[in-house]
Amino acid sequence: MRVITLFFLLMISLSAWSSYESVDSITDEEIENYKKAISNGCYERGDSGGFDPEFTKRICSCIDETLDEAFTRQEWAQMIYDVVTSKSRDEAVSKSIPKVLETIKSCPDKIKESMEANGELE
Repeated sequence: MRVITLFFLLMISLSAWSSYESVDSITDEEIENYKKAISNGCYERGDSGGFDPEFTKRICSCIDETLDEAFTRQEWAQMIYDVVTSKSRDEAVSKSIPKVLETIKSCPDKIKESMEANGELE
């Protein structure tokens, strides 16, 4: 949940300097920058939270991969547009968080399965 909160805080802070006329005005480079910012935020949160670096790597990688697989380019652009053009944090969160949470909730199970397959869990 902290990753999601960080994601939306990042999006809203970027809205101060981002001005989009439409969803179509969001470029591929901007989408990639948002993805990188989400990933970097996840790693930074893991580091500052004192989590095991390997755990942080696994959870952040899973979130990156899962979101990338789940959202099309148009969905990323729409999500970014909705968030940065929202009038409040609550409005931004209510527009995007349900899909994001639904998408990443599989990560703990994916990590566990991977660890079991690699013999890391007894």
